[in-house]
Order: sequence, then C-alpha cells, then structure tokens
Amino acid sequence: GDKNESIWTTRWAAKRMITMMLFVIINAALEIPAVFIGGILWGFTNRHLLSSLSPISWPQLTIEAIGFMAAAIAFDVASIVNVGSFLFGALAIVSGTISVWLPETKNAPLYETLK
Repeated sequence: GDKNESIWTTRWAAKRMITMMLFVIINAALEIPAVFIGGILWGFTNRHLLSSLSPISWPQLTIEAIGFMAAAIAFDVASIVNVGSFLFGALAIVSGTISVWLPETKNAPLYETLK
C-alpha cells in the first residue's frame, strides 16, 4: 500500500463508519415513536393506585422500591469501578498529546494508515 494512503480510503474503515451511522439513525428513528406511544399510554394509566391506602398495594410498592434502589446502587458501584478506566484513558490522551512535542516526534509526519 501507499505510505500516504488515508485511513478513510480503506474499505473496512468506511464500512465501520457507515454501520455506526446507520445504527445511530435507526436508534434515533425508534426513539420518536417511543416518546409518542409512551405519552399516549401514560394517559391511560391509573395513577391513583400509587397513592391508595389498600394493604394489597403496599407490599408491591415496597418490592418495587427495593428493586429500584438495588438498580441504582448497582449503577453507582459500576460507576465507581469504571472511574479508574476513565483516569487511565485521560492519562493516555494527555501523554499522547504531550509526545508530539518530544524531540523524537517533533516535526515528524503523522501517518494515517494502519497497514
């Protein structure tokens, strides 16, 4: 291959970009009807059950609240675990940027090919 070949002229990179853009378009197209259908269904729900004092609904609401809190706690734990990944990613970006000014890489061409 040519040394000056751009990564965007390779077939696999163009395919991957088109696939990612197609998934984003499909996701956005599905989001619009979901909002409208959710709004229509929300109008048909009976929200008075949530504030009722009947003894049957309280155990169900308690279990739902515990499940909701468990999901929130799991998300918080996952976020704390992933903080290290964000830190290492940020340090990799910073060190890559700083390496442009090192004597070995200063004024050297940056190639855009992975071949």
